[in-house]
Amino acid sequence: MKAHPKTNINRPKKIKKQSLRGTKTAISASSRSPILRHLKFAEHKHTGKLIHHRHTSHLALMIILFFVGIFLFVSASITQAGALEITKNGTISVGAIVPGPPPSEGAVITSPADGLELTDQYTIEVSGTCVLDTFVVVSNNGQLVGSTYCTAEGVFDLEVQLQLGDNILSALNYDSFNQAGPETQPVTVYVIRTVVTPTPTPPAEPTPAPTPVPLPENPSIIPGIDSDAQECDTYKTGNLPTGGEPHIQVVCVPRLFSPGLEQVLGIVVWGGTPPYAVSANWFGGSGDTLLSIPSPGYHKLKFSYSVAGNYRIAFKLKDAGNKTAITETAVQISGGTKTPIAVITDDILHKSWFETPVPLYVMAVALTLGFWGGDIFERKFGLEKTRRKTRKA
Repeated sequence: MKAHPKTNINRPKKIKKQSLRGTKTAISASSRSPILRHLKFAEHKHTGKLIHHRHTSHLALMIILFFVGIFLFVSASITQAGALEITKNGTISVGAIVPGPPPSEGAVITSPADGLELTDQYTIEVSGTCVLDTFVVVSNNGQLVGSTYCTAEGVFDLEVQLQLGDNILSALNYDSFNQAGPETQPVTVYVIRTVVTPTPTPPAEPTPAPTPVPLPENPSIIPGIDSDAQECDTYKTGNLPTGGEPHIQVVCVPRLFSPGLEQVLGIVVWGGTPPYAVSANWFGGSGDTLLSIPSPGYHKLKFSYSVAGNYRIAFKLKDAGNKTAITETAVQISGGTKTPIAVITDDILHKSWFETPVPLYVMAVALTLGFWGGDIFERKFGLEKTRRKTRKA
């Protein structure tokens, strides 16, 4: 029987060609597996080609994150400075002040002793006890001669200027609301001059008594507490006298301000022979200030401190006749400065994740370092190196 012409039994069957497209798709899909990608390959984002994961530039990522961190820190610093400046300018005023009772104990002068007599000595150290964290103001014959802070040990110490004759020294301590404590027993110090045989001179006309200098009882100014805080910008002393012993006093000293804010302190000079040379020692704040003052009157000095704490400020005046005068005061800087690490730590521990991007930044750095460390570990101790050692063996 003859076979059908169109039928070829012995003809081999054609093998249908398989499309490689499906295979490539499968390989591409399998390359997306986390296990395969961890072991060997990572898919290139744009071309679809598979490259080794060591081609990831972790160093470049860390450099980028470093500059991002600098930007975040600078932005936070600018924002904080802006907030402080707004507060300084007084455009924000929130809250209420409810002063408590004034100090129940007054400042007591323990040195010098009452009735002390001195010869040709016109300065003396005054010390005593006081209420912790109060501001102590010392007066001589009812007029301000110096001020300072009560230390953590409950004592105060400052150098004051004396005058010829009786010096009745008294001290008052003021709390953070500028409320004075009770008055205490004053101490009297007598200053006498060395006896010199006088040269006969014709009698001179009696000189009129010096005009009292209008000094405040308390020189400290606390913004938000004192209603007359703005008087320091327009302090008026009238016609101040010259002649006799020179004098210098602080009449406006700001208290309780933040680090880095520029402040203004007011001084009054009078007596002696003008012009005056004045030096101010800030003890850790602005550099020592030297200035020349041509005549008696009120003058302002700018200063600032960068670190929190209590600071003593000492002034010394010398007139044209080479006579000197001194005074002291103190300021309190609240809060503190922070390093970049402290800022980041504070953000992580004390702020929510929605208030600052710093925790997210720390997480990005940690993830990058983690992947980088994993990459290095896999190269040195991973499966690929184990296979190479096996092949060599």
